[in-house]
Amino acid sequence: LVVKAFNQLRLPLLIVGDGPERRSLEKLAGPTINLLGHQSVAKVEELMEHCRAFVYAGVEDFGIAPVEAMAAGAPVVAFGRGGLLDTVRCAARGDSSPTGVLFPDQTVSSLFEAVTWFEERRFWEQMPSESIRVWAERFRPEVFSACFESALRQAWEKHQGSCAVALSGPEDHWTDS
Repeated sequence: LVVKAFNQLRLPLLIVGDGPERRSLEKLAGPTINLLGHQSVAKVEELMEHCRAFVYAGVEDFGIAPVEAMAAGAPVVAFGRGGLLDTVRCAARGDSSPTGVLFPDQTVSSLFEAVTWFEERRFWEQMPSESIRVWAERFRPEVFSACFESALRQAWEKHQGSCAVALSGPEDHWTDS
């Protein structure tokens, strides 16, 4: 999907990683697309820190790769389903301090339109990398653990309160008739 869209857009696209689809992607890739294969963590971080946008077309419950890209300060152009609805603040929706653009359909034309919209408005210049990075901090494991612990503590306290029986003697419950 992404390769086909970028072939039509004629924009540069770097693809990191290896997998069973690599050969078919190499055959499909036009002159502006470069498959880099496996890269070190440091190289991936460098690429994310300097890219115009991180493009993602998958559906995930959470979607760690787009969050990692935002942690590196990169705006995200992604399919607007699954966890990305919670992690990406969409410029097209008018979200304050946007961190990317979400496209509505998992199709070449939908991605093409989103990237075109992003490019025409030069959004990579309007989304400060520091603001994107700060937003991504909300999804750090430590923050998740603290929020989860707080929610559990509140639920436990509510449960304990609903189970508490006021101290009273039997005479408060039975009367002589």
